[in-house]
Amino acid sequence: MDSQSRGDKIYVNSVEVPTLKVARAVGVDRRTVNETIRAMSIDREIKVIFSKLESCGPSLRAAAKGWGWESLR
Repeated sequence: MDSQSRGDKIYVNSVEVPTLKVARAVGVDRRTVNETIRAMSIDREIKVIFSKLESCGPSLRAAAKGWGWESLR
């Protein structure tokens, strides 16, 4: 599993992502993120879906022009 929540924590691969940073990134209160994690851990279907998400990794789209890679634009 690449992204998942365990208890009240969020992990991407094996790296823990603080809920406060997630909250700031999406523009909500930290408590909203914590409650969402809690709700996801209760609902098995949602938990299964979110535990199967994978990180996209770095994007080369912004650098494509410099390399002349037309297909990435």
